[in-house]
Amino acid sequence: METVEIMLDQTWQRLTDGTVNATLQITGAAGFHLSAARPGDDAPVLRIVNREMGVTAPSVVWGRALWYEDAVRVVIAKEAP
Repeated sequence: METVEIMLDQTWQRLTDGTVNATLQITGAAGFHLSAARPGDDAPVLRIVNREMGVTAPSVVWGRALWYEDAVRVVIAKEAP
């Protein structure tokens, strides 16, 4: 198992690559999108504020801070499926 911390800004960042299961702990307000490729600026998002989210392989998750947040902290615990 690997645990990493990522600070999201308002640009899309890939949080999982589809090869692992992961638990994401979100501190702040962020938008998430499931897609193999980087989402566009107008892509729909799942808005999550101060919560945890589970992701299973083969899902590829992208995240970014919502427009009113400068930075959002995401801690990701990854493990093999």
